[in-house]
Amino acid sequence: MDHTAPQWRKAHPDSKGVTVPSGGHFESQFEEMAGAQWSQRNIEEVLDKVVSDYNRSGNPGKFIVRREEKNRYAIIGTTIVDNAGHEKIVAAILDTPISLAREERSADLTLQLICERLSAKLGIKAAYGGFGGMADNVAIQSK
Repeated sequence: MDHTAPQWRKAHPDSKGVTVPSGGHFESQFEEMAGAQWSQRNIEEVLDKVVSDYNRSGNPGKFIVRREEKNRYAIIGTTIVDNAGHEKIVAAILDTPISLAREERSADLTLQLICERLSAKLGIKAAYGGFGGMADNVAIQSK
C-alpha cells in the first residue's frame, strides 16, 4: 500500500513513491511432529491449513498451494486487493507462456527479454535490473 508522505505525493502525483506491505497478523495452528515423522500427506495438510487460515484472516490477497512435484510445493497468489479495496484475480506470472527466438545471447539479455515479453502479454511491468554486484558479470558473460 502507498505509504508516501502526503506532501511529497502532492508534489509528485504520478510518481511511484513509497510502498509497504499491507495486512497484519494471522495465526495458524497445527500439530508439531519430529522431522522424520512428516509424511507427504502431513506436509500437504499443514500447507493447506496455513494458506486457508491466511485466506480467512481478512488480510489482503488470497493464495493456493500448488503441488509441483514430489516434495515440492509453491504458494501462489490468486487475488490482490487494489487501491480501492476490491479483490482482483491475478494470474501467476510465471505460468504465462512466452516465446523467444532460439539464438545465442547472454543470460542477462535473455532475462531482459523474458521480462519484456511478460510485460507486453500481461499489461504489467515486469522488470529485470540485473543481479547487482559481481553476479552481473556472470550473467553478461554466460550464453
